[in-house]
Formats: sequence, C-alpha cells, structure tokens
Amino acid sequence: MQNVYAEIIIRDVDDFYQYLKKSNYFRNSLTFRGQMDCDWPIASGIERKMRPYLNERHIIGDYEENKILEIQRRAHTLIRNNIPASDDYLEWLALLQHHGARTRLVDFSRSIFVACYFATRYDAKSNCDAAVWGIHLGKLERFKMRKIYSALEIPSGISVHEKDRIIAKYAITKRPDFKGVSILYPFRQNQRLFAQQGEFLAPLNINRSFMDNLSEVFLGDCDTEVKDGFCDFEAPYKRGYIDEFSSDELVKYIGVVKFIIPEKFHKGLRVVLEHMNIQTESLFPDFEGAVQALNHDYYV
Repeated sequence: MQNVYAEIIIRDVDDFYQYLKKSNYFRNSLTFRGQMDCDWPIASGIERKMRPYLNERHIIGDYEENKILEIQRRAHTLIRNNIPASDDYLEWLALLQHHGARTRLVDFSRSIFVACYFATRYDAKSNCDAAVWGIHLGKLERFKMRKIYSALEIPSGISVHEKDRIIAKYAITKRPDFKGVSILYPFRQNQRLFAQQGEFLAPLNINRSFMDNLSEVFLGDCDTEVKDGFCDFEAPYKRGYIDEFSSDELVKYIGVVKFIIPEKFHKGLRVVLEHMNIQTESLFPDFEGAVQALNHDYYV
C-alpha cells in the first residue's frame, strides 16, 4: 500500500547509523532529500521564488519558459560543447539547476547518507532540527507508468530517457492541470550528480506546490473513505523514535517518511559522514567544491 506519511525522530547517531547500515528498506526502496529545517516543506527553487503566484494560471509557467528561452539564446556564447537540443527541455532544466538557477527540479539522492550531509552541512547558520525526507520509489514509478504515461500517451518502445524528455517538454509547454510528481533522468550526468547519487523529482502542475503534487501520487488511487490519515503532511500517521516502528510497518505502509535530526546530533553525524568520505570535496568534485570545503571545519 505504502500510502502513509510518518515522522521518525533520531534518538542517537550511532544507533541511527547502525540501523541504516543493516536495513535494505532504506538502501533500496526510497529516494532522499536533506533539508536544514525540519519544518520546511519540500519545494523547488522556482516555487520558493514564485510562491506568491501559486495558483495563478500563467505567471509561473511564463517565467519558467522565458528563462529557458533566454539561456538558449545565449548558450552558444557560453558553452562550447554539448549544447542541448532546443526541444530537450529536461537537459536544459538540468543544466540550469546545475549552475544554480531556480527550476522546477528538486534534488534527491539514492543515498540517505548523502541526504544527511545536505541536512546538516550549514550548522553554523541554523539552530534548528534538520530533516531527511524519504519517498517510496516504487510508488513514484507506479504513478509514472499508470498515470503519466497514460495521460501523455507515451509509447512503450522508447528509452526511459526519451520518455522523461517527453514528460518534461509536456509539463513546461502544455502546463497540465493534473497534479503529480515524476522522477526525471536526464541522459547526461554531470560530475556532481554522479558523485551524489543524484536524481530529480519534478512537479507536473507548476501552479501547485510540490507537496500538493506529491499528495496526488499517494492519494490519487485511494477511495474517498480511506483518504483520512493517508499522506496528510500536516498530521503524520505516526511520529516516534525509530525503534518504535516495526520492519513490517515500514515496508508495507510508509510511502513518505521524514527523519528528524535534532540539532544536538548534527556535529556528531557529520563526523560519521566524514569517516565515510561523504564530505564537500567528494560530493562536489570540482574547483568550486574544493573552495567550499575551505569553509567547513566541523571540529571547531
């Protein structure tokens, strides 16, 4: 079923680490995102910038499409090789995201430990509890195949990358009213995406929040009478420490989970991550990453 939203509070860094190491569920079933404040919802960069215009019919869509067109017009003066095709909107979004532009793409990772790094990396700027979100991959894939492929009439005999190109182009140029979230895989991976075991999730309806789109993935197939308590992000089905969740409960019912990492554990968790070589220089394997690493001294 995997429709339930739960919140799991970290009680101890070492217990958390050991639990994750031995749990196949957290290694193979979820995709993860770390956020510095546990009260923040998941939101794309363009949603955060344009939040006052959510629910407006054309403003955000026009903004997104115009930004892509603007960079396409200038790209030949800025990029010497591998310029994406003009109609490959997914590659353009990935390129913009990589260089810091606000897009509808939201960064996730197949590694919960990488997500823990992003949740706790700027401790000096935050005195609040952090969070790592996990979303069930199987549920996302089923929604993609049953709902998105069907709605867009995507043929079965083409590659995953080609299907994702069609989804991205449709979402940007057609601006559908129906809600949902899709995993998107650009054909080309940059060094950072590879090092971070990264992937993108994107809302289909850009006039609605990411969380609103995500709810549709888990509630769209539910009957009205069973929707109460299913992926209600304001009121979790269950909130507690990790040892209060049985393995059966995690595997069978939980579709979205938020791990809450108390602020007092941030430094200790970063030390554990450093011992795993999950640090700025390894996740950002370029000159910018090396410079960023100069600002991170977790032992001071």
